[in-house]
Amino acid sequence: MRYPCLVPKRLCQTDITVSIAREGVNKYGEPLEPVTYTGKCNYQDKAKTIFTEEKKLVQITGSALFPGDICPELPTISGGTAIVFGVNSTIKMNFPKIRQLTDAQAQALELTAEALHTEVVQAQVFPRDTGKLQNESTFVDHSQSGQGKVSIVSTTPYARRLYFHPEYHFQTKENPHAKGKWYEDWIPPNGPASDFAPEAFKKFYKRLTGV
Repeated sequence: MRYPCLVPKRLCQTDITVSIAREGVNKYGEPLEPVTYTGKCNYQDKAKTIFTEEKKLVQITGSALFPGDICPELPTISGGTAIVFGVNSTIKMNFPKIRQLTDAQAQALELTAEALHTEVVQAQVFPRDTGKLQNESTFVDHSQSGQGKVSIVSTTPYARRLYFHPEYHFQTKENPHAKGKWYEDWIPPNGPASDFAPEAFKKFYKRLTGV
């Protein structure tokens, strides 16, 4: 499982050009050329009037959401400029907020995996005799959630053999829908419940961040 797209392309209708500054210099000692992105975003802004001693100042702030990573080649983003509706704006990074959103991604991913595990168990599709495979030896591994990956792991030595042999005749006394490949209903693109994990992630992420 990896982070799904939180902003569908159909909701990105605003034209934007972003120029993102790069740190460092080239072999001639000159600043590196910025990374430029031109495309569509989901844009929302708000205006705030600030009164000074001499005049009033209207300050407009906005947020732009993109359907994916617009500069995957950069490990960090320190700032830049953006042009929206013909207005050139300065990009200021809210690092505490970014850290909060980043931590929320990992937490939402962990919650999604736990919810998926529970969903599969409740669907009664695990092969089951003593219950060891389903209840004792299958768990969610969170160790790589910070890198955008979680796993549902089964440690019993026979789990792989059962999973990849759906032709076996599984007893259905304990779990009436027991079968091999018990996760296939939740795997895209053809699983009938393949939208469960992406939708659960969005729900948990919104609950944690309000975004």
